[in-house]
Amino acid sequence: MATKRRKGECHKETTVRRLKRMSPMKCAEEFIKLKRDPSFLEKFWVNDVVGWGVKAKEQIRRGDFVAEYVGLLCSSEPEDGDFKFEISSGKKKMWLDASVENGTHGRLINDDHIAPNTTPKLITVDKTRHLCFFALRDICVGEEIRYNYGHGIDFPWRLKMEMIQWTTDLLVLNP
Repeated sequence: MATKRRKGECHKETTVRRLKRMSPMKCAEEFIKLKRDPSFLEKFWVNDVVGWGVKAKEQIRRGDFVAEYVGLLCSSEPEDGDFKFEISSGKKKMWLDASVENGTHGRLINDDHIAPNTTPKLITVDKTRHLCFFALRDICVGEEIRYNYGHGIDFPWRLKMEMIQWTTDLLVLNP
């Protein structure tokens, strides 16, 4: 006997062993309408260089909706650079400013320019555009959620993390 899907869950149990999954876009739409994150995300402290991050409490499948980046849409670049996302459409640039803490996890997804596990996509729900993250590959329990902030950009934390890695490698080579 089928059980009813709870709001905010992206699958429903159809038998004891088989799950019928909702499409990733439908799942994203449902969470956008609910104005909350999936329960499989958890905020955690990464380190003093990176700050807060988000990790998976459950396995996330390739292609699945992960989170929405929620913020204020601005036509001019916000001064605070820590929580802004640039959106380009032709020659027009807009920014999504998520500098105000709102309890959502999308704004805490950190940079990984080498091996990101999510990618951002703009989707439209009820005639409004939303920036959402989808899994590029299967994401394991406990794995940090990350995306590439951009190529060819020397973000300060990338330089700091490379310096920490270089120093660590040097210590390992020369004990």
